[in-house]
Amino acid sequence: IVVFAVFIVVSSISFVSNRTKLEEKKPTGPWKKYGLVSACVVPGAPKKGSTMYTREVVQDSLLNKLAYCSQNDDTACHLSTRSSDKCNSFVWEKEFSLQRHLHEHEWLLWADCDALMTNLTLSLDSVTKQAQPGDDLLVIRDHQFYNLGILMIRSSKWSEWFLREMLSMRDWMEYMKGAWRDQKALIVLMNKHPDIRSHIGVVERHSLNSYAVFWRPGDLMYHQVNCKPQPDNLKSGYFPKCRDLFQEKARWTRETAVLKHKLPSSDALGDLLKPVAVRPNLYESFWCWTRRMAVKGRNNTKPY
Repeated sequence: IVVFAVFIVVSSISFVSNRTKLEEKKPTGPWKKYGLVSACVVPGAPKKGSTMYTREVVQDSLLNKLAYCSQNDDTACHLSTRSSDKCNSFVWEKEFSLQRHLHEHEWLLWADCDALMTNLTLSLDSVTKQAQPGDDLLVIRDHQFYNLGILMIRSSKWSEWFLREMLSMRDWMEYMKGAWRDQKALIVLMNKHPDIRSHIGVVERHSLNSYAVFWRPGDLMYHQVNCKPQPDNLKSGYFPKCRDLFQEKARWTRETAVLKHKLPSSDALGDLLKPVAVRPNLYESFWCWTRRMAVKGRNNTKPY
């Protein structure tokens, strides 16, 4: 009993300490209208099977975002390779990162690790000017649903509530498994709160989120979606070809860009490329287990 009690105390201290470190980041430098937020898993962290995200791909992705910020004086970069919640998949780092930086800027742009800024001198004003009164979330809509891989979110009370509600469902979504977990969370949230639709603005694809097959020169972003070692992708040869296409587009962007300022080198990434564990340690595992038991024991037909 004593050993178990000590284990709980130490776990609590470790867990709270880690959360505090993640949440206490303060903005530095002059205020900027936009924040560009992105996060990647660095190879070396535990990860099964083949993946798009080699060390070179992660470096290209992060460096590309820094390059965009270096050319736009109204945009600051917030890049991360650390997980805010090791109990769940890294996909939820989007909501955590947006929540962390929400009130540091007027708007935040989230870009998945498999997305590139391909027009380095095009201001994000080109996207936000499409926002209608009441729009707090700007996305594109594809043949299935809203795509959350690239989005813009306004600093507002509604956005604060929205991110908090999305994160509140992550344990349930992880328990149910499957792909597109945060997008499924949005569907569940919209079923509970239909008025969410009135806060979502759908913008023109080429202005924000151009999938690789639709991309054309001049587009703000290039999104290499579904670049995964799935059976169909392996059989067709799409994977790993899609990974090579991503790196080619990153190189093309740097080589053809009309620059206002000198592009940053890989040295600017600092410690971002150091492998970081994305799975819980022994202490954190206790809390992960507790949360799984809590989800398992409640009515799973009502995730909220």
